[in-house]
Amino acid sequence: MRTSLDTAYLPVYNGNYIVRADTGEIVNIENASNLADRGMGQSAAASASSSDLTEVELSAVSELEGVLAQDKLDATLRTVSGMGLDDGFTLNSADYSKDTESGKIFCELSYVKKISDASVIKERFPDYYSSMAKSSGIYPVYIYKYIIADAKTAELKYISSSSSIGEKQKSTLSAETLESKASNFLKNNFSTMFAKLALNKEDSDTANGRFVYSETVNGIPFPQNSISITVDTYDGTVSSLNYAWKDDVKFDAADGRRGQFGLSGLLQARASVCLHVVGRRKRSLFPDPCL
Repeated sequence: MRTSLDTAYLPVYNGNYIVRADTGEIVNIENASNLADRGMGQSAAASASSSDLTEVELSAVSELEGVLAQDKLDATLRTVSGMGLDDGFTLNSADYSKDTESGKIFCELSYVKKISDASVIKERFPDYYSSMAKSSGIYPVYIYKYIIADAKTAELKYISSSSSIGEKQKSTLSAETLESKASNFLKNNFSTMFAKLALNKEDSDTANGRFVYSETVNGIPFPQNSISITVDTYDGTVSSLNYAWKDDVKFDAADGRRGQFGLSGLLQARASVCLHVVGRRKRSLFPDPCL
């Protein structure tokens, strides 16, 4: 019995595709990293002007104009002083996505660093070393760093760090040194924003390297506009960064405002008073920004 095979084109449902006018390559426009890796961000304007694309295709291409390929973005981030992306860190992945609210394209980069030297592990993670030395031996420790940055400008949006063992590491830096490193990093990378901020001591954990800087209005912190930054207590590099900021916030004039101690007389039932500027969305008579 004779068997025959037929071939046919079938629809693909796993994305939206365009055909590059310069190469004929089929590219999924929903995967921004696909486009960035192919250099479409840098050549978007040229491709659009020399092609006959639909409005949707032109829009997708124009949004990617200026997007940095992952190798260039990685190289730029490694030059940021205080971030700690030394040669020991390997880029594990880079994923591009569009923020629906702002329309900006961001890149999420993950890094990993392997520490195999037993002497380094002993120095940095003494509890882990002591525990492992008594049992099956010393295993490598992996340090992970996760960064979100603007894909066009490399402006930092978010940083987090962790280790494979979850053990507390040795602290070698004082709270004063940690605060100095935190403020210098923010001055160098968020100078405009940082000029409006002051250290919010009540929300900070200075001994463990975590500092919260809030916008201060008439001497009162406004925690809705804040930057939270953590400095590694062992090597002094930035291990976490997160911020929320809105430029269109309007504040009442200082005239007629009671001071913190004047307000405390009205709130005798409370254990303490933490005076903050709060948003008007809260309907509680006495919103609690201290929580």
